[in-house]
Amino acid sequence: MKLSFEDKEFDYVVLNLILSMVPDGNKCLKEAYRVLKPNGKIAIFDKFASDGQKESLAKALLNKLTTSLGTDINRKFSQISKGINLKVVEERKSIFGGMYKIMILEKGD
Repeated sequence: MKLSFEDKEFDYVVLNLILSMVPDGNKCLKEAYRVLKPNGKIAIFDKFASDGQKESLAKALLNKLTTSLGTDINRKFSQISKGINLKVVEERKSIFGGMYKIMILEKGD
């Protein structure tokens, strides 16, 4: 959440199963953005709830269990990436019916 690297130090940042685990996914992504060079890329593999999908009671209850184990299954990428100038270059559904996604993002400035 607070890296010891200089601004704009890396061409690539990999976030593997981290955005659903940290207390503040937006702060984590902003920190990755900070250390990324202009036109650099961020590769993400994580689970995200769909924007249009309403949370079911079963999923809400399951999330109480998974959150106690350290992961939030109801985070939405649109909320995590709010206010960060990143362009989605590629997005693919992955395991568990697309709940997990593979994303490649490019820094906007």
